[in-house]
Amino acid sequence: MKHWINLNHLREAGASYVGHMVTSLEQALIQFLLMIGSIIHAVFPFLLDFKLLSVVINQAIKLHRFVPDHPEWDKLREELKK
Repeated sequence: MKHWINLNHLREAGASYVGHMVTSLEQALIQFLLMIGSIIHAVFPFLLDFKLLSVVINQAIKLHRFVPDHPEWDKLREELKK
């Protein structure tokens, strides 16, 4: 559980409480809509085409702009190099 709690999270993210809250809620809403869209796409694969992939990529880009120096991005960079 240690890795799930970080009392220095806002400082490390370089964000204010409100800025972090707005971004987190926005991302949660996008992910909720992605869940609904993914269920629809699973049942009706001809709907939504690759729009869900586009939303995921745009979401990742926005998160990268919010915390560009976080080491977790190295995983994505390595995967994209393959």
